[in-house]
Amino acid sequence: MGGNAMQPLANITPLKSLPRAGAIEVRSVGQVFKTSTQDVVALSDVSLEVKPGRFVVIVGPSGCGKSTLLMIMAGLRQQTSGTVTINGAPILKPDPDRVGVVFQEASLFPWLTAEENVEFPLALRGVA
Repeated sequence: MGGNAMQPLANITPLKSLPRAGAIEVRSVGQVFKTSTQDVVALSDVSLEVKPGRFVVIVGPSGCGKSTLLMIMAGLRQQTSGTVTINGAPILKPDPDRVGVVFQEASLFPWLTAEENVEFPLALRGVA
């Protein structure tokens, strides 16, 4: 970040002043991964609705499809079947103006704190 100190969280624009989030609808989403020997069903007929402003947690054992569903909802993976929309508009590709993602893999900057890692993309977009 060129020697500039990260801004404390107190200086980040409050969510209430950002554009209102839309409803997310997942309808009959399926995801099948093809291997050389078989098809692996990661998701089958998943449906859910997230109302605007709601905080949702997806919980389940390793390998049950949580990350696959989140990747589809963020537009980072195309589902095999079904639809995902925000305010009725289909999610077909990543759109940083509508969806933000923090990955569980080691894609963080080890020299930054957890808070600074979350602030970093906001600072790049001029939000922080």
